[in-house]
Amino acid sequence: MRLRFILYEYSAPSIPVGVVVGVVEPVPIAPLVASFKPAPTLEAVAIGQLVEIPKKRRKYGTDGLKLLADGRWQASLYDTEGRRRRKSFNDEEKAAKWLTKMVVLKDAGKLDPKEGRVKVTQLAESYKLDRKNTKPKSYAWIELVWKVHLEPFFGDFVATRIGTDRFNVYIAHRQEGLSGEKLLSRNTTINKELGILKAMYRHGAGCEPPLVNRVPRFPKKLKEPAPRTAFVNDEQYAEILKGCKQPWLRAFVTIASGHD
Repeated sequence: MRLRFILYEYSAPSIPVGVVVGVVEPVPIAPLVASFKPAPTLEAVAIGQLVEIPKKRRKYGTDGLKLLADGRWQASLYDTEGRRRRKSFNDEEKAAKWLTKMVVLKDAGKLDPKEGRVKVTQLAESYKLDRKNTKPKSYAWIELVWKVHLEPFFGDFVATRIGTDRFNVYIAHRQEGLSGEKLLSRNTTINKELGILKAMYRHGAGCEPPLVNRVPRFPKKLKEPAPRTAFVNDEQYAEILKGCKQPWLRAFVTIASGHD
């Protein structure tokens, strides 16, 4: 809010000399002066600087609703550890309901699942079941990666206690004894393995009720080898065309290979 402070000096006996009046812009001055009874004789006017009244902020640690620039409503609260939690909704009513629910859970000490109840194995089983139902073709590969690499290293750990150190130990274990191009190729595999583990955490956090309340910060992707390029020779091109039964598929192969 913007105010202009105006200093008036009056001769009217009912008004003390040097009255300071705060006027919210763009209220005109004349009607304000005329409103004094009895009407004062204006002898001198000094107009002060335009000042900006700071917006009142909520006290740190309090909860509330906020209308965002995109028209959505954001509900936020601070948990028992002082971390701020936010969630956005399309309307104010939904945001208020979520906030009320979260405040009740916080007051009851049930905002987060108790540490120690959920292990990484449970996250893996829930995620694999979801993949088996929704994307069965990827299930076999995920199961293989979990059994061979991830489960021996992470399976028995409490999910909330996995962090940077354990990730780095896993990376060092998988890179052991490798260098050069072999190391870069292994990095590609490690990135995919940790990607599956991260997907397990995200799935667990999105379950109802959630298996974990947060996804740990995973390491940045390791350096991988440059993409390989290759060209199809005439013999390979002929073999590929033999397997293309539909004319449109043969047309795509011809364009992609650069053959006439």
